[in-house]
Amino acid sequence: MSSFSVTLLLTEKCNLRCDYCYERYEYKGSDERQADLIKNFFGVLSHKYDSVDVSFFGGEPMLAFHRMREIMAHNSELNCAFSYSLTSNGTMLTLTKLQELLDENLVQFQITLDGWKDSHDKARHTKIGDGTFNLIYENLLSYRKAVGDFTGVIRANASPTNADDIGRLAENIGKDFGDDPRFKTFIRPVGKWGGTNDDDLAVLDRRTYREIEESFYRVVRDTMHWRIDTELCYAAMPNHLLVYPDGRLGKCTVGLHDALNDIGRIREDGGILVDSEKFSFWSRGLMTGNEEQKACPYWAPGEAPSS
Repeated sequence: MSSFSVTLLLTEKCNLRCDYCYERYEYKGSDERQADLIKNFFGVLSHKYDSVDVSFFGGEPMLAFHRMREIMAHNSELNCAFSYSLTSNGTMLTLTKLQELLDENLVQFQITLDGWKDSHDKARHTKIGDGTFNLIYENLLSYRKAVGDFTGVIRANASPTNADDIGRLAENIGKDFGDDPRFKTFIRPVGKWGGTNDDDLAVLDRRTYREIEESFYRVVRDTMHWRIDTELCYAAMPNHLLVYPDGRLGKCTVGLHDALNDIGRIREDGGILVDSEKFSFWSRGLMTGNEEQKACPYWAPGEAPSS
């Protein structure tokens, strides 16, 4: 079966200002013309592939919830199997809205917590500095009432700020979600990915992070562990594209503002124009066999094409 995957950046606007965020909030959202471009693009894909996986990303995609639902409704009329995933901060994803998305074939969502309440609120706060832990965790708890099969991924971010209470977070995740096989969890370190706060951002050394990671997985039962089995980054996959709100095309959700990630655009008829040299750069690991280039083509060594 032929398949394609799309990361759809509906907006880069966000209601939070996390300390380590690398986004610039430049791409405000799709207007009607741009939304039509995106829908035409999905129409073209539906004639070429048996299935299309769409990952809603941001910013905070729930700020464009109406656009999300509009696109899902459009795609439901196409002769193709569409499935959806969502990366959200969890503040606006109520149980009611989650159920609406599940009914339209949302199969996975991911929400991040930065330790337990106090340390989380220091890192993941609103524009005016208000904490978000209670709201996010209450929403997560409510999702246990959702009807249907899904994979609810709870991501834990580890940093020097929350290192002392990651264990408490793991204990509560296990206690509150461990009996529902639909919920999974994993942990990753906070990193410097090009954000404006990188110079002041404290990150864990590799050894300390590994100790925290091992402790986290010892506490959370094996059945909850979320594992990514492939060593090939989505950005390296030739059957994947990132779509910006204005119809431009890219490959990577980290290098959003890099000219190297501006590889083409959607035409009015839904077809695409792609810079083949840039596209080949992202997938070069498949040709060279270089494991670093396959795992992360953005940061891996290799000469980049001129912009």
